[in-house]
Amino acid sequence: MIFLKNILEQRFQNLGIELIDITDEVLEEKDKKATGQTADSLRIDVVVTVDAVEVLLYGSDVINKIEEGRESGEVIISGDDPGLLRWMSARGIDARFRYAVAKSIFDNPLDGVEIISVVIDEVREEFADKALESVIKSFSFSIVKETVI
Repeated sequence: MIFLKNILEQRFQNLGIELIDITDEVLEEKDKKATGQTADSLRIDVVVTVDAVEVLLYGSDVINKIEEGRESGEVIISGDDPGLLRWMSARGIDARFRYAVAKSIFDNPLDGVEIISVVIDEVREEFADKALESVIKSFSFSIVKETVI
């Protein structure tokens, strides 16, 4: 039983690593990856119990903020905020414009961008493809085995 638990943990650990990779790709595709700190914050935990296996994804609350968006006036940033300056540098925006950027962030709302639901859809699709591939291999092996006998 312990052997099976270890196999399950390893398989789902690999799935979790894929989950992190896909999340990183989606952030980049949606142009929501500037400094990489949000993607770097992602980590997984695999919990195997008697009746379930859970892959838990943890990370920065920034992903929730990206998904939810924000209203104008919701974020107040000083022009000298280190996070703002890192973001501007990653985007290639000259630091001379830091006060204008900070004001623009304050003045303008930002629509939310779906990240998690896109990741879940991609993982489901990939998992379904792998499961189907596994069934086909298993079925093919059974046919060969039956034919040989």
